[in-house]
Amino acid sequence: MFDTLLRVVRHRAPVDKSLNWGRDIVRDVADALILDDNAVIVDIGAGLGYDLSIFQERHPRCTYHAIDYREDHRAHFDQKSIVFHAANIETDSLPLASSSVDVIIINQVLEHCKQLFWILHEVSRVLRVGGHMLVGVPNLASLHNRILLCLGHQPTCITVGSAHIRGFTRAGLESFMHSCAPSLYAATMIAGSNFYPFPPKIASTLSSWFPNCSVSIFVMFRKNNEYGEQFLLATNALESNFWDGH
Repeated sequence: MFDTLLRVVRHRAPVDKSLNWGRDIVRDVADALILDDNAVIVDIGAGLGYDLSIFQERHPRCTYHAIDYREDHRAHFDQKSIVFHAANIETDSLPLASSSVDVIIINQVLEHCKQLFWILHEVSRVLRVGGHMLVGVPNLASLHNRILLCLGHQPTCITVGSAHIRGFTRAGLESFMHSCAPSLYAATMIAGSNFYPFPPKIASTLSSWFPNCSVSIFVMFRKNNEYGEQFLLATNALESNFWDGH
């Protein structure tokens, strides 16, 4: 088992890393949500917009926005009738009106960011009451990461030389949301995607049975109340400095 696990880390086991992105989960969410034709869907850290395309196929009349730092992606989104905004989500305000968005997707983005409080502040500002936020992050508590830690190895989702600077578990993500803004959000869906060191069919089954041990964890949050800048206020008690827009 340990030898197999180490082969996964070294990219030699027959795993499908594309499952880490949870496209099947995004698809299930898009199928489950009932959206008006004038609904606004936003992907933060959109990349090339794969998650937005899934929504667009199912809800073609909605309005779509992609936010990413790559200005050279603009032409790609113009071809898909998706409004593109080039922005640094860690320091820029989202170019959207307050309480104007119905669905926000943040998939495999937050693990790259220090300014978590600012990002959630801006998301909470633009998301309307009753709107949904789908967060997908690598799972620090996945089965293979637990075993690696027991063996004294670095978890693969937050290796020292990688672009990942934060580690998340399902409980940690929910605790963060609740501690900053106790009644603002409610988790309405939990799902997992991929399961090392197993091949795709087995991994898909195991991640659906044991999401807390999957490679990536996905949580859907529903915004229940008006936002009162709770995420910015939460930084007042911290010793490290965080961006608050000033």
